Amino acid sequence: MIRSGLFSYTKAVSNINVVKNLESALRFGNSLLVQDVESYDPILNPVLNKEVKRTGGRVLITIGDQDIDLSPAFQIFLITRDASVEFTPDVCSRVTFVNFTVTSSSLASQCLNQVLRSERPDVDKKRSDLLKLQGEFAVRLRQLEKALLAALNESKGKILDDNSVIGTLEKLKNEASEVAKKAAETDKVMAEVETVSGQYQRLAAACSQIYHTLQQLNEVHFLYQYSLDFLLDIFTCVLKSPELAQTQDHMQRLNIITANLFQTVYRRVSRGMLHADKVLLALLLMRISLRSVGGEPSYDAQWDLLLGRSELFASKSAHQSPPTALPFLTSQHMAALIKAQKLPGFEKILDIMCADPEQIKQWLVMDNPEAAVPVLWEDPEQKLSKDKIFE
Repeated sequence: MIRSGLFSYTKAVSNINVVKNLESALRFGNSLLVQDVESYDPILNPVLNKEVKRTGGRVLITIGDQDIDLSPAFQIFLITRDASVEFTPDVCSRVTFVNFTVTSSSLASQCLNQVLRSERPDVDKKRSDLLKLQGEFAVRLRQLEKALLAALNESKGKILDDNSVIGTLEKLKNEASEVAKKAAETDKVMAEVETVSGQYQRLAAACSQIYHTLQQLNEVHFLYQYSLDFLLDIFTCVLKSPELAQTQDHMQRLNIITANLFQTVYRRVSRGMLHADKVLLALLLMRISLRSVGGEPSYDAQWDLLLGRSELFASKSAHQSPPTALPFLTSQHMAALIKAQKLPGFEKILDIMCADPEQIKQWLVMDNPEAAVPVLWEDPEQKLSKDKIFE
């Protein structure tokens, strides 16, 4: 699709209006927007190559078999919505690339700025001012370097005999030393600001991971499509939650925001999902939530077990009869238990079950066993893994 001015044109080889509108944009200085440039029309090559010629004070460019006057106000923009497309080196050398693809780091940075503006406006302002000052100091140092080179270039005769050059050098040296000192002071303050910002880094990273997880849900069902604005709207609503008015402690507010973020995402997303897929969404959000808590283990082995992709459960194990204390266990139960013994936290699962066989027997015949898992393990976080073993 080619757009020029307020008009829109289909970028098809058979469409003669494409050439006419390109010529019009070149002649009258309109801005030209070319969409879906994964395979752009070769007619644009003279424009991208800047194949211009000057004749009698006129700047001309050849399009097809015609010479067109080139307006200095002409601009061309090539865009694509395919993030995976790779352009050839010859195209890359002729254009300026601007990448608007949403990455994990860019989205996390955006969420971090938003939460700092809402929760710690003082820190956000100080952070913005320091970044501005650091940029100004860097520019000033470059200016001093250029001034030093200019002074040395303008000197006549011996530098040590030129009092004006010596005075200029001394002045530049003092000013550069002062600027460097101020820059070092801002670095110290910036380190303190980054320490405070780091408290919200896990929340920002979790928000970024939630977005990319939602983007992958279309692999489960083609109707599961969620935009970036959808997630940012949720994040904004969470930051304005009425619950935050009940406390002024920053860490408590952070915990409230984090909990509300996952709850709100689940409520809004699950409304449009099939009932069977809601459990998958809950598991995905649970994994992101665990990773957002510092000091928590990865639970990768348990995660693979819940999704049925654990190598332990994919492989066959040797047949083993159930213990005498657990005669009601089936061969399937025993196969799962033998493999489960290789998981962290389940090494002594059979010994623990033999200590209270009656409770295990009653649990297995329940209509809803996942609602009353026997408290036989010291780690309550293994509840889902136990259910999976006896599934």
